[in-house]
Amino acid sequence: SGTTLTGANLTGANLSGTDLSGKDLAGTTLSGANLTGTTLKGANLSGAQLVGTDLSGKDLTGTTLTDANLTGATLSGADLSGKDLTGTLLSGANLTRAQLVGADLSRADLTGKDQIGADLTAANLTGARIENADARATNFTRATLEGTSFRGTNLVLATLTGARLDTLTTFDGADLGWTTWIDGHHCTATSKSRCN
Repeated sequence: SGTTLTGANLTGANLSGTDLSGKDLAGTTLSGANLTGTTLKGANLSGAQLVGTDLSGKDLTGTTLTDANLTGATLSGADLSGKDLTGTLLSGANLTRAQLVGADLSRADLTGKDQIGADLTAANLTGARIENADARATNFTRATLEGTSFRGTNLVLATLTGARLDTLTTFDGADLGWTTWIDGHHCTATSKSRCN
């Protein structure tokens, strides 16, 4: 208690079992840090560098991650529901089975990431880049996908029921086989770039 960690460089540090609940870690570098058993509930990680960090299964309730760099991070099974992830760098991050219900991912970079089975129900993905990613069986029900780019992404068995698209939303080269489209119908198995 009383220790200031704002802006600290904790690259590769062993923080396993540490309780960082409610701590101000804004701008802190935690890239490659061992966070096994670490509690981050309610922590301020805005602008933090978490490159390659394993946050799988973490309870991130109340945690602030705005403008954080999570490039290559493992977030599989993490609960990020309702989080403001505006401008967050998630390129190459693993979001398999992550809970992102109602999260704000506007302008987020999700290029080349694995988000198989992630739940993005009612998430805001306005202007997000989800390119060359594996989004099989991902749930985008009622998500805002205006200006979102899905170039080259695998969306096989994904659900887009009730999602909001606009003329800037692009699916160039995306695999839409068996995807449930915005109106609830299923795309054909060979749908590519558009739902047939």
